[in-house]
Amino acid sequence: MKRVFSVLLAVILTFGTTYAQKGSTGGGSDKSDKNNKKNNVPDTSDKTNKEDESGGGGGSLLDGSIFNVVTLITGKYHKSLLAKSRKVPIITSFELTADAGFAAYSGKPMIGYLNAFPQVRLNYGAYFADVKIDYLKSLDDAYDIKMLNASGVLGINLVGSQNFRAYIGAGLNYNLETKLYYPQAMLGADLGLMKRSIVITPELTYAYDFNESAQAYSEYGIRGAFRFFKSGSLNLYLNAGGDYRIYGLDYDMIHFYGGIEMLIQ
Repeated sequence: MKRVFSVLLAVILTFGTTYAQKGSTGGGSDKSDKNNKKNNVPDTSDKTNKEDESGGGGGSLLDGSIFNVVTLITGKYHKSLLAKSRKVPIITSFELTADAGFAAYSGKPMIGYLNAFPQVRLNYGAYFADVKIDYLKSLDDAYDIKMLNASGVLGINLVGSQNFRAYIGAGLNYNLETKLYYPQAMLGADLGLMKRSIVITPELTYAYDFNESAQAYSEYGIRGAFRFFKSGSLNLYLNAGGDYRIYGLDYDMIHFYGGIEMLIQ
């Protein structure tokens, strides 16, 4: 799983590099050359370029990566998304989801659980912020098991159209029972059908405990949503889905759930 996120991060950095290079090489070199010749100033562009390519001039791989991410978020890509937000309203939107269902422990003995997980998401161009709570409680009084996790993620939207959006982000997962924080990564996509009347969303979430060198929380799931009401910018969906979740080293569970989602765009 860590390899998957590493590869995706590399893709995003490459994507940012493309926009950074396009934004920094367009139209300025010719004018600069003319001014240098007019004022008898030596042309050092070749030397500078060679220094940049070889890592000279104080640059570093880390600085370049940070610059690429900043360019991706605040540069041409972010601005281009905002410019077409009227035609693609999902670019600037607010989502509120309330889902609940049942879970079953995959080990022995088989135990049933009640599960609820409200979620809030804000999209603004290349940005997104996601907050989610995961509450789990056993239905069998003989097994008094309760889990409560809250997560917050900031990330990047890659929007192709109103009917397709991919996203990747990072943040923290907080276990309210143990009072411990864990770094978390999120990867997902939205596929809209029939003018987004139906939305299919596969999503992966992975939190890692570096002290124990083990996963603290992970979620692998898919959700389908059907729009039953639309009025202006307000959309209401019925959700249904399932996922496989791992809570630390002790519990891995299968979840089935349903709920309602409000989308304002």
